[in-house]
Amino acid sequence: MNGLHEQNRQLTAAVTGAQESYRTAHKNEDSALRRAAEAEQRAKEAEKQRDGARQVAEAARLRADKWQKEVEAAKAQPVAAVVDEDEIDRRARQLAADMTAPLREELDALKAHPAAVPDTETDARNAYDSLLLIGRSMKNAWASVKPQLAKLPENTRAGAIDMLNKTLTEIQTEAMKCL
Repeated sequence: MNGLHEQNRQLTAAVTGAQESYRTAHKNEDSALRRAAEAEQRAKEAEKQRDGARQVAEAARLRADKWQKEVEAAKAQPVAAVVDEDEIDRRARQLAADMTAPLREELDALKAHPAAVPDTETDARNAYDSLLLIGRSMKNAWASVKPQLAKLPENTRAGAIDMLNKTLTEIQTEAMKCL
């Protein structure tokens, strides 16, 4: 009887150990399945990223091919005109000097007679007159430069127009700050 009790106790312990091993194995299986699912998800995401990278690379290659063809076409075209940078600078300085001459004369006159400080109404009138003068000067400058743009090659013309637009934007920005 004692032997059977001992055998029963050993079998019960073995069953308990087997059940514990089964639970542990089941937990490990669940964990392994989760990790496998996560790994599969990461693999799918990596494939999507790889495919996206291939598409980006293909698009970049197509753009590079297009630009290369444009460069080759541009190289094949003869240069239509040569721009004399020094002459353009000289003309711009002369035009600027002509446009600012009246203002310099007014400044020199004010420097010569510092005691003759104008009143507020005169200041306002002079400011308005200066704005009218600069507006006219800008129109005159544009009228003299506009025909010159047609003489520039297309690739240089776009850069010159861009530079002009940037300058006008800067002037406009500064003017808006005065409001």
